[in-house]
Amino acid sequence: MITRRDFLKGLAYSGLFLLNNSITQSKSLEDIIGQHNNSGISCTPTGECRKNSFNIGYILLTDDPRFIKNNFPKAFCDPRFDYEELDKITKIKNNFPKAFYYATNRLATADVKDPVYIMQANQDMIFTANGQVISLHIIPTITKEFYKDNEDVYDFLGIYSTFLPLDSTLFHISIKQSIYGIGLSLYDDSITYGSKGFLKGISYLGSTQGWDYENKGHRAAKLNQQLHEIIGHQYCTFINEIRSADHVHTYPGLQCPDDYKVGSVMGARKWLYNGNKIIAEQWDENNPTILKFHPIELYLMGLLPESEYDTKYDIFNVGTWPYNHDNVTYYKDISTRDIINVEGKRIDYSMSPILSID
Repeated sequence: MITRRDFLKGLAYSGLFLLNNSITQSKSLEDIIGQHNNSGISCTPTGECRKNSFNIGYILLTDDPRFIKNNFPKAFCDPRFDYEELDKITKIKNNFPKAFYYATNRLATADVKDPVYIMQANQDMIFTANGQVISLHIIPTITKEFYKDNEDVYDFLGIYSTFLPLDSTLFHISIKQSIYGIGLSLYDDSITYGSKGFLKGISYLGSTQGWDYENKGHRAAKLNQQLHEIIGHQYCTFINEIRSADHVHTYPGLQCPDDYKVGSVMGARKWLYNGNKIIAEQWDENNPTILKFHPIELYLMGLLPESEYDTKYDIFNVGTWPYNHDNVTYYKDISTRDIINVEGKRIDYSMSPILSID
């Protein structure tokens, strides 16, 4: 997960950027979404079904006392109300489907058509004796309040705040896991958060403070953070064969495909041979990039075509944390098929009624 320090450092180290023109201009959002059925589920002729479209809702917490629930347009007419913070999040939200489509190698879409839901953050939600804090235990209070005014139709919820909490660590809560074969047991705690089994995860995505939407590096950092938190931490980081030492990211020694830039959404790297040395491709601060999910990460999301299950990827030994990039050596190779042989085939039991139809 990304801390505030990681985010600031990431502007220089991670080199993130907005989608290049070839991506943003290739298809309209309507063209992209129109290629998929409304249920977000695709099925093969053999009856195997997988989810390839995700509905994401957004919440903006504000500590502005002028905010009036269910009457917030009045606040927008007040010049003291910080509409700019909502505008930044709305623009990031509206760019996310393009980033997600690219990051999944055009295998999945994200539906973000609903407006950002503004919620006044009261003391039960964010305040402790030491100041403003966003923490795990107050998330159910936020989401239950959200569901009073919104339908239970979202796969994921993303939460931003207009204030900068004392502890500004980004995090993801997986509240429902119905998938066998990705390294997790099955559970459903959605009722605790006000959902009746539809919501799968909730992410706190940070403050609207400290970054500028017009800055391409800042803008893309936010898009990559959404990919990382909302999707990646739900599905991609629980397989021991490719798990990092902190147990919440992909091992950086895992090689990315040749057409990837720098690394994957969850931490795999792009390794290059430079004479007798193996080096990691570096982030380019002047040309940052939207990251892609590694093909194995795509498999864990249920998106990778079976024709790619046998493709091998090198794993380089970079040690354990702190990783050693100065003396990298080849370790072994691995394929999606190898993971299936250990973990079993990925099965989404939430779709089992579809699978059982004759």
